[in-house]
Amino acid sequence: METQEKLSSTATVTIEITDANDNSPVFDQEAYSISVDETALPGDPIATITASDADTGSYGTKGIVYQLIGLGTEKFNVNKKSGVITVAPCELPGAQHCLDYETKSVYYLNYKATDDNGNGHSTVVQLKITLNDNNDNPPIFEADNYKALIDEGSSKFEPPLQVHATDGNFTSTTMVEITVLDVNNNHPVFGQEEYVVSVPEDTKIGTSIEKVVAEDADSGINAELVYRIEKGAFDDFTIDNKSGIVMVSSKLDYDLRNSYSINIIAVDGGMSAFKSSSPSNLKIFRAILLEKNYGINVLSGTPALTGTTTLNVRVLNTNDKIPFFAPSTQRAEVKEDAAVGDVVHTLVAKDLDVDDIQALNFAASEPITAVDKNGKEVMDDLSFKVHIKISDVNDNAPQFSQKEHVVNIVESIPLSPPAPILQLRAHDADTTSHLTYSIIAGNEGDVFSLDPSTGIMYPRVSLQNRKPKYSLKVQVSDGVHTDTAAVYVIVQAINQNQPVFVKPSSHNATVYVEELVLVARDHGSQTWHEGIQFLTIVIKDIDDNLPRYTSTDPYVFHVKENLPASTRIGVNVNARTGEFVAQLVATDKDADVNGSLSYTIITSHLYRGGANFSSGSVVPQPFAISESGKLTTATLVAEYNQERFKLEIVAKEKAPPYREATAYVNDRHVPARDRPSDAIDFDDSRYFESVRLSVRLPQRSLRRVCHRECCGKWNLL
Repeated sequence: METQEKLSSTATVTIEITDANDNSPVFDQEAYSISVDETALPGDPIATITASDADTGSYGTKGIVYQLIGLGTEKFNVNKKSGVITVAPCELPGAQHCLDYETKSVYYLNYKATDDNGNGHSTVVQLKITLNDNNDNPPIFEADNYKALIDEGSSKFEPPLQVHATDGNFTSTTMVEITVLDVNNNHPVFGQEEYVVSVPEDTKIGTSIEKVVAEDADSGINAELVYRIEKGAFDDFTIDNKSGIVMVSSKLDYDLRNSYSINIIAVDGGMSAFKSSSPSNLKIFRAILLEKNYGINVLSGTPALTGTTTLNVRVLNTNDKIPFFAPSTQRAEVKEDAAVGDVVHTLVAKDLDVDDIQALNFAASEPITAVDKNGKEVMDDLSFKVHIKISDVNDNAPQFSQKEHVVNIVESIPLSPPAPILQLRAHDADTTSHLTYSIIAGNEGDVFSLDPSTGIMYPRVSLQNRKPKYSLKVQVSDGVHTDTAAVYVIVQAINQNQPVFVKPSSHNATVYVEELVLVARDHGSQTWHEGIQFLTIVIKDIDDNLPRYTSTDPYVFHVKENLPASTRIGVNVNARTGEFVAQLVATDKDADVNGSLSYTIITSHLYRGGANFSSGSVVPQPFAISESGKLTTATLVAEYNQERFKLEIVAKEKAPPYREATAYVNDRHVPARDRPSDAIDFDDSRYFESVRLSVRLPQRSLRRVCHRECCGKWNLL
């Protein structure tokens, strides 16, 4: 219904907000560490650990449920609502303690809190539970029975023996065996310091000669003795190690060794003390161990000890050796002229059983034997010989086997080495004679030699051109007696020399020009010899020819002005000294030095302005010539323009009698414009040609080529 007046009414509305589980439980710490004694009983509280939750109701702190998670949670319980952690009941019923520090001392667990009565959000933290060790176990020995050793006479253990232990509440027992050791502190002692025994040398091997005994005041192994020979037995005696009986071990010989001083030692058994333990030495103690640390030490025994005695053995000599001759072979010598009763030899025999050789008796029998002092004869199996040599006496003279010798030898018998001529032989009835040979006569000039021992004769010098016969007297001697013989040596000449040229004296004489072979032969009857020599005949040259120039006419040379110095036609007026002008040639038919020539300018005449007479000899010489005939300028020639020279040149032999030939040379200076148009130009300034010695005249010998400028033709002259 609608009215104009607005009416209202008031009511109260309550809105309730329902809590949602949107928060998780929160612990005060991220991890917890608690401890508990290992002797805690089941149900004993250990700790209380709780968490908080911002939500309300069962979603909040009131609805949190606690839980232990991990290995070892069976040892502990937790109240789900209060968070109180307690010791869990033991796994084994009736056990006094449920926790054991010695088994496991620390537990690492997870502690969980879940809201909404265990159905909501959860939070987990780490929980470390450490067990505290408590004295809840008795001591335990490492062994059920312990043993210790102590030397006799000791007042304490070294180090001290501690075998009891305690932890304050609990005790334990064990068995300790203590062995009292015998200390090896006594040396073995022999019953006698020295033993003396006599033994015949023929005692058999293995025979007992003495027993030595020693005692030791120690007990057990320390008193067990071993006997040993230290020195002096020389392997002839041995001892039993246990009984001390001394026995013969090898054949005794009085003559080699008649006494022994044997050192014998007794060694006890001092070794490790364990071996000397016996039940009577053991005392068993029960000890209560009051301390945790204890130790037991075992001591060792002392080294072995020795005792010493001396056994003197005297070997008794027995007559067990047979006499023998020494040496077994004896030699004697007697001269052949010895008289009856002369002493020939004194026999020597020995017996090792006696000291004096006088105790032996000798008797002569067949064969000779020796007997000892008891009349015992030397055994037949002993070889004994006496060699008696009868010495020869030099009572015989030597004799040549031949009293006369004739020997024929040739005069060319060799000397190096010397050839034997003959051997003399002689004999002597005496066996000890030493024969010596010698030449005593006829050996004039010592032509022959005779070996004194062998009797062989040799030539000493050449027998050529010597005597044809020698008569020699030779002798043989034994030092006392002599004998002589004759030796005739006939020397035969033989044809053994070649003819020798006396003239010419040289081996190859040079006389003239031919070569000849000269032969000379002798007229030997048995054989002939010949000699050969070469003869060369040479024809010697004598100086019998005069020097001659190749031309008998005067030589004419033109010197042109304004021409180069090398122009072959002449010499430039401006030429310097030493310029070539011409070559002069002269010959000598003689050979070698007889045909050698030298050239000399005698005079140089000057003709001025075409004059026919000389104005005199020019000094110094304007020209020079060598020994070979080469003409050259000696001064400048420009000043002699339009002038002529006439030279006198001599070709002279170089050896005596110095024959010579003269040539004249005309030299004219010609200007170039005044030179004749038909002048002949030679191709060369000098020419050479060889001519046979046997050429027949007339004979054309020279071929020269010249050139005429006017006509341009070559002409043969």
